[in-house]
Amino acid sequence: MKNAKKEPITAGEALRKLKTMMDDRSAVNTQLVFNNPGAAKEQKPAYVLSKKDLWRLFDYYAAKAVKESNSTLEAYEINNVVLTVLKYMIQDPEFNVLNMVKNTPSLQKGLLIHGPYGVGKSMLFSILQNVGRELATKRNCTDIWFTYITANDLVQRYMDAAKNEKGADNVFSIENYYKGVLFIDDLGHEEKAFNKTELIGQLLFERHRRGAKTHVTTNFPPSEISQRYGAFIGDRLPQMFNFIKWNGNTKRGV
Repeated sequence: MKNAKKEPITAGEALRKLKTMMDDRSAVNTQLVFNNPGAAKEQKPAYVLSKKDLWRLFDYYAAKAVKESNSTLEAYEINNVVLTVLKYMIQDPEFNVLNMVKNTPSLQKGLLIHGPYGVGKSMLFSILQNVGRELATKRNCTDIWFTYITANDLVQRYMDAAKNEKGADNVFSIENYYKGVLFIDDLGHEEKAFNKTELIGQLLFERHRRGAKTHVTTNFPPSEISQRYGAFIGDRLPQMFNFIKWNGNTKRGV
């Protein structure tokens, strides 16, 4: 006996089905699209980053990073700083439940993580960039994607382009770093551009003016960053960043 042809469901039945799915957490992202008043079909749900997926990807790339580094640690240390950052990355309103943020916490601000050499600050963001790249390319999810550059490299590329040196990146433009989510590594160790211009200070000012989210790792506390770049940046730091101090001993060459 052939299967009977399914009749299209009515709009009312579709709405009741939609409510049922909204009540079911496992299907909360399923969408119904009405092509005509009497029928509806299910559409592939948009990918939403979950804690489970983030932990899985972070664990994979953390193990890979440790293997490729000079560290003999068996795994990347998952401490309160790392947990806070991961919760922040999935935009968990309770991301500061461990009270690691030392100023007013906000998901609308970036992260400024400061602490001594070798505790894992740069590696943390290197791992997150790999996670973000996989999510962007395989899941079309840009929740964790950011541009990654060291403060010193940014200044050097700026000067090389300005001098038009052989091999310089002649398409480099500082304006390209005014938008999008940006991570600046080793803030405060860079030289002044042409020994006179605090390029990074100017960049931070412009990004604050535009409301662009910035993440930073540095060996210097916010007070010393303010002292270097001046009050026009220091006054804006608490508005731009969640301040997180990462204490610990170096893991380089352990």
